[in-house]
Amino acid sequence: MESAVAVNVNVTDEDMVKQLIAKSVDTFGKINVMCNNAGTISMKFIEDLAVEDWDKIMDVNAKGVFLCCKYVTPQMKKQGYGKIINTS
Repeated sequence: MESAVAVNVNVTDEDMVKQLIAKSVDTFGKINVMCNNAGTISMKFIEDLAVEDWDKIMDVNAKGVFLCCKYVTPQMKKQGYGKIINTS
């Protein structure tokens, strides 16, 4: 059995998140813990921050967490167990 597997994932990409969950289950047979730890910031002053910069921040920091939770939850329910840790 594998003890670890590396998967390159853009957490804002729904299909990549689905593939992450599938790869994890295929490799380990279950998912006991999902730790959402991806995040990004900008060091710009608010008046210098472009809307596109804000959208990227929200995509990674909020949408990424949403997608990971959305797609890991059915697997955890199926198993009857699972923990989700969200860091900020």
